[in-house]
Amino acid sequence: MSNPNPKNQFTSETAKAASKKGNSPEANAKKLETRNTNKLIKGEVFNVIRNILLSCDGNTEDPYYKRYLDKFSEVALSKPMSDAGLMIAKELIQPGILDALDEQTDKALAKDTAFYQYRLQQRLFNEQKNVFNDYISKKIAVMCSRRAGKTEGNSDFILKIAAIPNSPILYINLTFENAINQIFDLILREAERVELNISKSSKNNGFIQFSNGSSILLKGNKDRSEADKLQGGKYRLVIIDEAQSQCNMTYLIETIIEPMLTDFEDSVLILTGTPPRRKGTYFEKVWNNNEWTKYHWTMKENPFIKNVDNKIQEVCAEKGVTPDSAFIKREYLGEIAYDTEAQVFKDYKVYKGAIPQDFIPTHIYTGVDFGFADYNGIVTMAANVEQKRAYVIFERKFNKATVSMIVDAVREGFEDGKRFIIERNPNADLSNCQIFTDTNEKSITYELSQTYGLPAYCAYKYDRALAFETLAEWCRTGRILNIEGGEVVNEFEQTLYKRDDLDNITSELDDGFHPDITMALLYASRQYFYDCGIEAGGESENKKTGEF
Repeated sequence: MSNPNPKNQFTSETAKAASKKGNSPEANAKKLETRNTNKLIKGEVFNVIRNILLSCDGNTEDPYYKRYLDKFSEVALSKPMSDAGLMIAKELIQPGILDALDEQTDKALAKDTAFYQYRLQQRLFNEQKNVFNDYISKKIAVMCSRRAGKTEGNSDFILKIAAIPNSPILYINLTFENAINQIFDLILREAERVELNISKSSKNNGFIQFSNGSSILLKGNKDRSEADKLQGGKYRLVIIDEAQSQCNMTYLIETIIEPMLTDFEDSVLILTGTPPRRKGTYFEKVWNNNEWTKYHWTMKENPFIKNVDNKIQEVCAEKGVTPDSAFIKREYLGEIAYDTEAQVFKDYKVYKGAIPQDFIPTHIYTGVDFGFADYNGIVTMAANVEQKRAYVIFERKFNKATVSMIVDAVREGFEDGKRFIIERNPNADLSNCQIFTDTNEKSITYELSQTYGLPAYCAYKYDRALAFETLAEWCRTGRILNIEGGEVVNEFEQTLYKRDDLDNITSELDDGFHPDITMALLYASRQYFYDCGIEAGGESENKKTGEF
């Protein structure tokens, strides 16, 4: 059908013409004027509304918008089915509203945590940051030299985890005093620097509580009883510092610590320390275990320590050592180098295979060191007191045993000794076959004596330092021969003297390792020395009196 009014027909040509006309300078000017007028009106309207919303009525300082919302809420609360009530209900009661709120809360917490963690690592150098930014490893070992920044790194890693809400953290040093002195104030300063709020803290109790529910507990591990007190806790992070010198590490970690870490999927165990002084430490075993992530650096990588080589030379001059000494390698270069100078038992002698037939024993000494988490140690030594010659013929080392198991092992060692002396010396006086025990468990010694009729006595334990020196000398000179590759010589490698603050060797045994079976040998040797007329010997008190 044809258009009755062709002039009004809309075609591509007419569209182009209209577009051209609409973009003329006159049209654009008119549009601009209209927009400016609208903006002015909108601005005036906004100001009027703003003044109304913020106005007060003279009876209260509350603005109109607050009074309005209060009234609106009152209506909604008093009449839940009113328009006001239904409107609020529609906003509050939505599918997934709680999940949405949780999501928003989690986002806010994650943002806060990330911010704290970002601020914490600002002061760290590269090696420290590598440990700090390890979010994957469950077991971490950090072995450094002295002055490498290990303590600062520990402090910031602790606060990194503390920034995560409701994170319990445990820090263990050699003693409680060491833990407090080493890191307590440092944690407080760092928390203040990054504005991680602390709700309460107690230096006397070694406890720090954060506003987000996280907490830090500082403890020592000077003996098994302290380790036992840690049982029952649960932690997201456990740091064991001075790992190279900690005692009872197998028990501490496998029996006490590992069960504590099972409540958190992202839990972390960190061991930190310097290279060990002795062979066979738990820390060294960890260092050679591929299940652990390892980090290592020295004071040379610490940018805050200047003129490192000069400082090492100064230490060498002070201590009278050379840069290639074990002490410098271990403490300042971060290398594993054993402190053989402080080894109690040096150049000890061993035997392998059968004991020479010309050895005729006159006495049998069985020594016993009691333990539970620590090891029970049992040694039987066959000796000729006239010749001052002795062989260890029986060794047994075990832990977590019942009294009956201990008794059975002691009887086995004693009977082995009796059989040996009878075979070699049929005319021997069997009253010279005796058992000498640690005084810590007199009840077991009493049971051996009264229930089983064994000649068991509490060992002589005075002048221990002299006794150790004498035992070491007799093992070095071959007057006491130990089993090659046996339990005793394994402990000999790990038994060291302490060093004082000036790094001088003392006469006290280092606490980092408890020589269980060596103590059993010592108890047996004290009577042996006495029977040989040696000053370091001593006779059991209840052997003389017959009373326990």
